[in-house]
Amino acid sequence: MTLILGAAIALAAVVGVSARRANRVELSPDTVTAKDVTVRVPVGWKIRPALNDPGLVATATEDDASDDDEGRTVTIRVERLLTPVSPMQFLITHFEFPIADLREHRSGDEPIVALPMVGQTGLMMTVEHGSRRRRTPTRKQIVAAVILPSQRGVIVRLQGAGEADRYDEAVMRQIAGAITMANEPAIGQPGEVVTLVDGIRFNAPRGFAPVQAADANRTDRKLWPVETPAKKFEEVEGRWALIETLGCLCPDFDASNLKEAEQAETTLETLLLARDSRWRDAVVTSVGNRTWRAESARAADGAAAGIFSGRAYLMTDPSGRALLSVFRGGFGQHDFDPAWKEIAASVTFLKATDVAGLQDAGAVEAARLRREGYEKLLADRDVEWWLWTSQDAHVGWSSLDFPVTGLVGKQESRVRLSNGARVNRLTHDFSYRDKGPQYKSTITQIVNDGDSESRLRTMQTTTLENGQLSLSFKPTATAASVQWKVPAPPQFVPGALLPLVLGQLSREPMVLLTDTFPNRDGVGAPQLLAVIIRPGENSTRVAEGDDKPMRCVTVQVNGTGTISRWYFRKTGELESVDWPGGVQQVASDQNVVRNNFPKDDLLAP
Repeated sequence: MTLILGAAIALAAVVGVSARRANRVELSPDTVTAKDVTVRVPVGWKIRPALNDPGLVATATEDDASDDDEGRTVTIRVERLLTPVSPMQFLITHFEFPIADLREHRSGDEPIVALPMVGQTGLMMTVEHGSRRRRTPTRKQIVAAVILPSQRGVIVRLQGAGEADRYDEAVMRQIAGAITMANEPAIGQPGEVVTLVDGIRFNAPRGFAPVQAADANRTDRKLWPVETPAKKFEEVEGRWALIETLGCLCPDFDASNLKEAEQAETTLETLLLARDSRWRDAVVTSVGNRTWRAESARAADGAAAGIFSGRAYLMTDPSGRALLSVFRGGFGQHDFDPAWKEIAASVTFLKATDVAGLQDAGAVEAARLRREGYEKLLADRDVEWWLWTSQDAHVGWSSLDFPVTGLVGKQESRVRLSNGARVNRLTHDFSYRDKGPQYKSTITQIVNDGDSESRLRTMQTTTLENGQLSLSFKPTATAASVQWKVPAPPQFVPGALLPLVLGQLSREPMVLLTDTFPNRDGVGAPQLLAVIIRPGENSTRVAEGDDKPMRCVTVQVNGTGTISRWYFRKTGELESVDWPGGVQQVASDQNVVRNNFPKDDLLAP
């Protein structure tokens, strides 16, 4: 009996050592750095170079795999997010995870777990497709993701044949834990004074730290949640919250005046839609002390419910400015009121540019454009092509053509969205006549991921006739249209024409009103978009063949917290546009665009 017991103990020890060795992952001392991300992969794994993909950092496969289908493959990506989201929201919106395939692949294990990643707490999700019991091929997919203060998401994704095991998890944890990120902004402390460029000051509330401004093309400031230890998925999502703050132009509405209260509701929804389309149909109420609150509309179907949890507060001021604070949370219930009350108690509006002066300057300039005539100002138009780049990779293109005489044009663009697979396809048909004037604009957008059944389509139509401006917006193919009609304001400039006359505007700061603007195309807001235009700082950028610096014009769509910088040659031609997040629009031609996007690509022209 003693011999049998000793043999059993020895066998168990051998098995335990073998299991530990099988699950031990040793990372190579060599590193791979791309797009500010530095990664290490397991010893012996093969690294494949990143192709023309703005988000791909590296791809690695097991060296001893018999073929690519059987071996494990790991990809590391970094994506710039248009709007910040929680780690779980990021996973759901970037990857298709059938709920039925989220399996507890080992007894007592959870399919979603928390893990340390790039100095933050991320989430790791395991999915298995197929069943060995039914003798169908089984494939595994494990994805870990984390959101960083720079509004970038880092993703590690493992795929392979068979069921997920301990070694897969060990590989993911080791790679994710060893990732480092360059050019992340500094983070302050709760209670610190935050001063926005719009001349608004407040204190960061408890539990939130201000993120240092790092992008010259952004005017908003984020307040990042102070990290607290979390081991479970529910804790990570339940505690995750973020505050975005920005100054904007806004009348000082009187809540006791019914008409002004209605205007406040549409104004706040317009400001929010300019930032994020998920604020459509937000519920706006007055909460006193020149403050308005918006609650995000919950999705009707249960599958999408809870994807977006948010609340926004708008505090107005007699100066014609306002502080917009947008709160975002993960899955679960969040109480944003305490943090907002701390901010509200410390808000100070500093002296700033006269808003009425900006509006008057816009009315004068819009009147000049109408008087001189857009047909004359834009008489010498030609076909234009543009390449869109991000992180030294081509992410899309746009073109503009005038197929017939007069101001009758068609704009088209295809730009790859942040997750790398989905493409935003936009067409903008428009016509304008000085006589009247008469203006018709139709913007159609389709977000396509390659599957004809997985498309999101929206349409916005704007009409100007007999001095009346009307807008119709259809958010989906099956939804009813939203419509409104108002007299054309004195600052109105048709959205299809505004980018074409930017280089001909006076050099005075001004506010113009328009129905659409690039990168905010066809948002279907209940009000016109206010566009703040200013001369850019002294530019030193010189176009090829020119001997003088180009003229720079900055444009800020009210409520977005972002700036675009438009550079014009001395001939008046637009050379390039700098957008937030390092995205650039550069003048090109049709042949170059076609060479960069082959026919089998969703981006092919």
